[in-house]
Amino acid sequence: MASYVSGGEVVSPPRWKTVFGALEEAAAQAPGTKIHLYDADGSYDFTTYGALHADALRLSWWLTEHAGMRAGENLILQLNNAHEYLRVFWAAVHAGVVVVPLSVPNIVDRNNLESVSRVLATLGSGRVIIGPGLSEAYLPVIADAGVERDAVMVLPREAELPSAGGASGVQAAEPDGAAVIFFTSGSTGAPKGAVQTHGAILAREAGVLQSDGGGRDVQLNWMPLEHAAGILMSHLRGVCRLSEQVQVAPGHILADPLVWLDLIDKYRVNYTWAPQFAYSLLGNLVPGREHASWDLSCLRESINAGEMLNARAIAQLTTQLAEFGLRPDVFVPVWGMAETCSGVFYNREFVPVTEASDTPVTEASDTPEGAEGAGRVPKFVPLGRPIPGLEVLVADDDGEAVPEGQVGHLLVRGECVTRGYLHHPTANEESFTPEGWFRTGDLAHVRDGVVTMTGRAKQILIVNGLNFDLSEVEAAIEELPDVETSFTAAWAHTDPGTGEEQAVVFFVPRAGRTDEPVADVIRAHVLRRIGIRLHAVIPVRREDIPKTNLGKIQRAKLGAAYRDGLFADRTAGQDGDERRRALLADALRPLIGPGRYLTASAKELGRTRTAPDPGPTGGIALGGLGSGWARSTELESAVNALRGVVGSRVWTADVLLPGMPGAVIAIEPRSGHADYRAAVHERAVRVVKAHGVVHHEVAFVDGIAARPDAELLEALLGGAAADSVDLAPARPVGVYADTLVRADAEALPARQQPAPPLAVFADDEETLAGFLGSEGRRVVWVRPADAGGEVRLVSGGLPRRPDRRGRSRLPGGVRTARRGPTGCGHRVPGDRASVGPELPGGVRGVRGHPRRTGARGVQRAEPAAGAPGGRCHHHVRSRLHP
Repeated sequence: MASYVSGGEVVSPPRWKTVFGALEEAAAQAPGTKIHLYDADGSYDFTTYGALHADALRLSWWLTEHAGMRAGENLILQLNNAHEYLRVFWAAVHAGVVVVPLSVPNIVDRNNLESVSRVLATLGSGRVIIGPGLSEAYLPVIADAGVERDAVMVLPREAELPSAGGASGVQAAEPDGAAVIFFTSGSTGAPKGAVQTHGAILAREAGVLQSDGGGRDVQLNWMPLEHAAGILMSHLRGVCRLSEQVQVAPGHILADPLVWLDLIDKYRVNYTWAPQFAYSLLGNLVPGREHASWDLSCLRESINAGEMLNARAIAQLTTQLAEFGLRPDVFVPVWGMAETCSGVFYNREFVPVTEASDTPVTEASDTPEGAEGAGRVPKFVPLGRPIPGLEVLVADDDGEAVPEGQVGHLLVRGECVTRGYLHHPTANEESFTPEGWFRTGDLAHVRDGVVTMTGRAKQILIVNGLNFDLSEVEAAIEELPDVETSFTAAWAHTDPGTGEEQAVVFFVPRAGRTDEPVADVIRAHVLRRIGIRLHAVIPVRREDIPKTNLGKIQRAKLGAAYRDGLFADRTAGQDGDERRRALLADALRPLIGPGRYLTASAKELGRTRTAPDPGPTGGIALGGLGSGWARSTELESAVNALRGVVGSRVWTADVLLPGMPGAVIAIEPRSGHADYRAAVHERAVRVVKAHGVVHHEVAFVDGIAARPDAELLEALLGGAAADSVDLAPARPVGVYADTLVRADAEALPARQQPAPPLAVFADDEETLAGFLGSEGRRVVWVRPADAGGEVRLVSGGLPRRPDRRGRSRLPGGVRTARRGPTGCGHRVPGDRASVGPELPGGVRGVRGHPRRTGARGVQRAEPAAGAPGGRCHHHVRSRLHP
């Protein structure tokens, strides 16, 4: 039997000719029904179907009569406020203007706005509309991104719009005309725009209404409205059902995911949705919420769409929320894409993994015979049956239907499927068969009319002839307690030399875990659970995992970075430059005493720094941690306003170089869970960076209101231990190290600049200047606190004499960290030294009385490792030790 299934015919075709007809009907039949609107900062607004309809008519008049737009022209929406977005969306739909939704970047600059320029180039013509709140940041840089200033419009204020009676209600849209064009990100090439007509959007909605009964309810959406699922599967769904809506900016929920449950309880929500990562976040955070009193018995459907469902994670969440009245049958796996106007497969028979059998009830006979190899029983959750009006075919590479139960390429056909990508003939040829089937790019199988997706065609790892889905590997890894949830990515890397496919995994270790043991646990777990050996297991930071604003991990970007060698030296969650810095810090710490130090590279600062007095060194800049820390009430107010923060203390001072502010921050969070702390940490960092802070340290504390300033500040700077002060994961702890930067040019990433490190122990800036050579050399500067210095490192006390352990660790640390000849300058009690001869690479040393300890060890260690010889100059100064 062939792998074909049909959702059947649509019994009741759409009763509206265009999408705008749905809003007209809602305004007539339920004019007072509310749409609650929460912005990213938690601020509240609302509108009603009647008010939204009136606003749309007024804005439609403005678009056509004032802005001069005509039906069929393209309008790119750059609106980060939900109320503004909905008003403009419906106005454009009424006027027959084609909506082109694009995400507004978090940072509005030339690089991030180039995506708008690429989309305009693909469209051929069009305009851009932005909100009034964006104009100040947007307009000065849009021309640099390649967009003509005249192409950008600012959404008008209320006073600029006509009265409700002066706006025409006559629609310009046509049923067969384009309503929306959903674009891919375009980050790896020309963006592709999937064109969706009014007829296609309404055909999908009619099919869903027929399959679920179309009851009126209360729904909540916190996914971006610029995505098909946000605007169609959520907002338009509510309009067609006359439902009360709660539209929440993603940032508001991500700031505290438990607010999602708060709002479900508050508004008695019946329907909501999110990708798997959001449910995994809830599973981590719910146990840490004390005295919670949610009543979730109102929830009837919680859609899981956008990425592969993790049945075990859903089962865990179901168990955790059972005491709050959540029924286990509320979760509904759904599949869809922008090319199908969002969700088109629904599995309303899904049952989570049972505790006893550890096997989903609906998956008992789900493994296709012979598809995945003997001895393996992968657990892919069935996605259910297609909606009425959609056909499904699972085919082989030649487009022929495969037998039922066999894995093949997933193809779909129906009125809700896009007619093609705009101005992209190559993509259309690749995506459509001569018979009109659309190739989704997914792999699936069909059994008894039920579709089960097994992965993406380009996300399959083939080992010894067996297929392994990358999402299956990721789900297995995230079962481990030492791994951060929703930040794991697997990739199939093809070795260019052998052609062998290799499994590469990126993961974020939980705070307090050591990277190497966690990596070993991951390797063993994946081998035991799935049966493959991982080629590389790479610990990274959260910010290293690229995600779309829908929360989906961009595996291809990570795979490209791995292919280009950007993770070649990463062994402890750091790139090669940071890892070498950490190794040196570990070796040097016993020599300079306890302390916590700021570190920074040109990459971390994101800008080139000019030395105060470059002199003959070619404009090289060095710096360290500053002094004179002062409380900043402005920053404290900004941090205290963040969701999840009970209270904070913030001190600022110049660091690195004069005029470059840094901050140290103590925060009391609402929850002590590692995921919760990490989210608060990220939000605080964004706030201080927005205030011009170039580097920071963060600590979490309990009972902050009763803690003395001196105690907290001393703990943050590393000078003393304090009870219940937990320093957040930060850049390497130890000495300051910096890639030397030319003052007149952008620095290349450190990993592209072979730079022999030079370790300098000194408290004299004049002496340090003698060690500055060409911009190709890296210098490590170790210096104690000095009340008279503006740029310096601060330790917990003046350095002590090197002990035997410290001296023995130094050679190995320096040898491991460097890439070439290493010079090492020591300062010990005695006479003042002077600048001496030049070391290899143009770096100058100092001369004085040699101290045998440490020097011979370094000199013996380097030849033994086959490294070029280095020179150590030992010099004396009485001020360095007490």
